[in-house]
Amino acid sequence: MRELRHRTVPVGGVDPDGTLTAELAGLRARTGITYGLAFRVDPARTTAGAVVYGRFGHYTVCLHAGLLVRRGTDPEGFRAVVLHELAHIRNRDVDFASASTALWRVFVVLALLPYLFHEGRMLFEGLFGLTDSPFWPGAASALGYSLLAGLVLVGLVHLARADLLRRRELHADAGAVDHGASHAAWEHRDPPGTVAASVRRVTTLLRTHPTWAERRRALADPTRLSGVGALSVFLVGVSTTLLVNALLVVPGLSTSTGAAWCTAAFVAPILWSR
Repeated sequence: MRELRHRTVPVGGVDPDGTLTAELAGLRARTGITYGLAFRVDPARTTAGAVVYGRFGHYTVCLHAGLLVRRGTDPEGFRAVVLHELAHIRNRDVDFASASTALWRVFVVLALLPYLFHEGRMLFEGLFGLTDSPFWPGAASALGYSLLAGLVLVGLVHLARADLLRRRELHADAGAVDHGASHAAWEHRDPPGTVAASVRRVTTLLRTHPTWAERRRALADPTRLSGVGALSVFLVGVSTTLLVNALLVVPGLSTSTGAAWCTAAFVAPILWSR
């Protein structure tokens, strides 16, 4: 379905002499991927990149047309991009990213949007005199807090997802180098941009891909990938606080001790994996 939507074509359709197909097969063999994998080309994409999608056992690496041009001028760079995408497959990043996206969409549709609509409707009715509730206007602050908490939760989830995706990109870089990619392929300059450095530091946290400078630092010091960053510690702390407060309304966990133990059971595996 995705192939039809983006009008991609099989690699064989743009490889009359078979050299591209042979090189891709060699890179695949180098990474040891033996399960279902197909290579396609997106003729409309002029960037020198690639993307991987699919599900376990049925993956597709789609090469942009600009990457095929780069193959002729920078073969090492071409191989580094392909090995990076293959590392994503070896690391199961596609499956984890798809699962997290699906869970987030289900949460938004079934819980977050109904919750915000319910709280927002009551606040609207109270502000415009459309309610005869005896709790108004005392409930205004509580409703405002609920709406703000929901919006903050959206921001926190985006920060957590962006942080996760950036780390997976760095791990894929390391995997590509482990399978023979040249470090020179990461010698790119980040665009200078027009925003102040302080603003850029904040916007960087919202990006799902690390900067080239971050990538080079991670490749130069592999221990950075196993360390725990300040953002990760912050997100785990906030998540723990939200979870323990939410569990207080669950029957059987209405005591602070019960909610704390249940929260610890959820958070401990995360801390252990770090």
